[in-house]
Amino acid sequence: MTQQPYPGSEPTPTTPGSPETPRYPSAGNGVPAPPPPPVQPYPAPPIAAQPYGAPQPYSTYPAPYGAQNAKNGLAIAGLVLAIVGLFVFGIILGPLGVLFGTLGLNKAKTLAGSKGRGMSIAAIVIGAVATIAAIFVFGMLL
Repeated sequence: MTQQPYPGSEPTPTTPGSPETPRYPSAGNGVPAPPPPPVQPYPAPPIAAQPYGAPQPYSTYPAPYGAQNAKNGLAIAGLVLAIVGLFVFGIILGPLGVLFGTLGLNKAKTLAGSKGRGMSIAAIVIGAVATIAAIFVFGMLL
C-alpha cells in the first residue's frame, strides 16, 4: 500500500509486514495538519511549598513604649579604642578610649532609651589601664 505523498515529495511504498505510518488529516488546502501533541506519560509534579514558609505580614501596630533599641555609639567607640590601645598605640588610643567612654556615659545618663552604661565604664577603665601601661613601657625604654 502506498502512502499519500506530501506536496513536492515522492511516494514511498510500504513493505508488507511493516507497520503503516500514521496519516494525519489534511487542513483542506493540500497541506497536512500538524501532528497531535504527545501524551505525557507522567503527571506534572505537585507545586512545592515555600521552603521557609510564607512571608509574615507587616505589623500595623506601633512599637510598645520603651522598646527603642538605641545603641550608644560613643560607648562602643570608646570600648574599641581602649581595647586596641591595650596592644598598640596605648599612649594615643588609651586617652581617646577614656574620652569616648566618658562621653558615652554622659549620653547614657541623659537619654532615657540609650544603652551602653556598662560599655562606657569598661571603656574608661580599660583606657586608663592602657594609658598607664603605655606610660610605664615608655618610661622603661627611656
